[in-house]
This record gives sequence, C-alpha cells and structure tokens, in this order.
Amino acid sequence: MTYKHDFTLILTLLYYTYMSNMDIENLCFFINIIVCYNNCVMSCDGTERFIFNGQDIGINVLDFWKFSYSDLNSDPRDYLAEYLVSHALGIDKPYNKEGWTLFDILYKGKRIEVKCTGYFQTWRTDGATSNIRSFSISPAHDKENNTYERQNDVYVFCLLLGTTRETANPLNLDNWEFYIVPTSLINEQCGKNKRINLNRIKKLGIKTSKYTNIKPEIDAIIKSFS
Repeated sequence: MTYKHDFTLILTLLYYTYMSNMDIENLCFFINIIVCYNNCVMSCDGTERFIFNGQDIGINVLDFWKFSYSDLNSDPRDYLAEYLVSHALGIDKPYNKEGWTLFDILYKGKRIEVKCTGYFQTWRTDGATSNIRSFSISPAHDKENNTYERQNDVYVFCLLLGTTRETANPLNLDNWEFYIVPTSLINEQCGKNKRINLNRIKKLGIKTSKYTNIKPEIDAIIKSFS
C-alpha cells in the first residue's frame, strides 16, 4: 500500500508561515488536513489484510474485490471501460482515482471523459435488450466561472457488444467498440443536451474504433487542437 503526500503544499504552508507569522498551532492543523486527505487516497495491490483488535481476520483486499467486482457486466463495467482506455494510452491510473474530478483521464495535458454502455444488462431479469444505446454528455458546474459546461476535451464512448452474458464478454476486447469525439463537436452539435445516442454519434461522422486504435486516434485529435 502506498500513500501520496503533497509535500509541495506543505512546503508552501511553511513558507507562508514564515512570511505571515502564522502560529504553529494553525500550521499543524493545516498540515494534518493535507496528510489525512492524502492518506485516504491509497493504492492497494490486493494483498493488504483486514484486521480486528490487531489480529488478521483471514481476508484481504483481493477478497473484497472478488466480492464486489467479480461480475464485470454489472456496475464495474464503467470502471473497466476507464481502465481499458487508460491502458491503451499507457496510463497506470486514471486522473479521477486521485479523488473526485470532473473528468476521468489526463493525457498529454488534455482532459478525457470515458462513457460506457452495452446491450446486455444484468439487472434485466426478463432477458430483454434495447438497440437504443445512449451516453451521458451532461454539462458540469464550473465553480470558478459559475457556469455549466463540459469539463473535458475529448469523449471516448465505449460500447460493449453482445446481448447475452456469453456473447457480451467484456474480457474479449473484440466485443468492444470505441467512438472518440472532440468535445468541441459535441458542444457545437448537441448544445446543452444531457445525452447522445449511438445513431446520433454516427451521424456526426464518427467511425467505430477498436482497442488498438484508441491511442492513435486520440493523439490525432489532440494534435488537431494546436
């Protein structure tokens, strides 16, 4: 397990203390806040043990992951899509895993938002599927300017194909389609709309991409920004 401490911010506080004569009690208060926050942002490898009264109770983080995320066609599918896009870009951990953010991945200074959907839904007990797939493109609140706008530069819309548990295997990357769209195009064509369906994406001229094309296509979009 590793912890990330923001020593730069702590050093800034020390300098501010020296320049402004802040008392030591208040300085310690602020440093404790920084350390406590960063202690909550931890990265586990699965071997960490749960303890009670100082004793190992026989389970670890990997056991929790198996319990919570073993069905990749359920809630973890969104996280899996983020992981696949991050891995394709050579990123070990998405930006949003350092805490809550308005976008998912920071890549070459650009903000990437990953959205996911699929035809097969584990919660549908009747086995029915829908051919109408849509993705959220809701604007978010920009506190600095007090406006609502999309807080990313690129969208990656991820579609898991297959209509049954057997055919919608998320571990087979041949079952995934990716649609990579500059946010500027979404803003221009969709305005303040909160969702966009797959047919609309295709009408924008966006072609489907496979896993190996994610990085070169995003690189090409970023290059077009300059």
